Amino acid sequence: MATAKKPAAKTAASSTALVPAKKAANAVGSVGSIKERLMAQAAAMADRVMPPGGNTISLAGNKFKLPSGVTTQDPQRFFIVDFVSEHRFFDRPFDKENPVPPACAAVGLNPRQLVPFGESPAIQADSCGECPNNQFGSSGKGKACSNHRTIALVPADAIEGLSKKDAIEALQQAPLWVLRTPPTSIRAFDSYVASLQSRFQLPPVAFDTVVSLDLESDWPVLKFEVGGPNEYFEPLAERQEEAQAMLMAPPDFSSYTAPAPVRQARTPAAAKKVAR
Repeated sequence: MATAKKPAAKTAASSTALVPAKKAANAVGSVGSIKERLMAQAAAMADRVMPPGGNTISLAGNKFKLPSGVTTQDPQRFFIVDFVSEHRFFDRPFDKENPVPPACAAVGLNPRQLVPFGESPAIQADSCGECPNNQFGSSGKGKACSNHRTIALVPADAIEGLSKKDAIEALQQAPLWVLRTPPTSIRAFDSYVASLQSRFQLPPVAFDTVVSLDLESDWPVLKFEVGGPNEYFEPLAERQEEAQAMLMAPPDFSSYTAPAPVRQARTPAAAKKVAR
């Protein structure tokens, strides 16, 4: 009797293979179901969290200044939990010694549908789409209102060297950091997210993302690329409600004071005629 052939050995998954198709589909569905509940829960959770502040990554001096205290220009690896669009209008020049809150601000999931927070001290328009400060040319060639993608993330080294069990626990408890893209980096980030959707049909949380600075630029410009699959994306996907509540909390407007009115220069008095 002929000996039954052994099934062919499976080839190793490629470096871009994240999870089996069924599991990936379930993950996408899970993330989608969470998204459907975010808006309803964000309002209820807003009072339970602090607005982004000490957990924010600074890009001053074209360097990463991390909440951990590290300052570097080296590329950083992050797990992106989620992100929102944010607009901030400041009604005076930036003063490093005396920072002030924005006069008007808006945060939301859809950048085309943003409206100012009702708590904004000086609301500029009913919606960002119709606001004159949110139009190109309102400040030189750019916008008077700063546009950003504001990202909640966890440093990938939070799980470096850990077992699977310990890595999952670490990601469930790791503090969420915040990265606010400069206006000049919005296109790079949006292109990165779109490429993940078109290539893998998965959101950024399913990947290890490498974020780097353009060191040839005179101001911070960010670049985003895939560092590899994030095999522990489930615990981070489950934290998207927490991330949304944090990112969508309004800024602390309490220290805002209206700018001093600009004094009009006096017209010089007409010269008196001198008798000859």
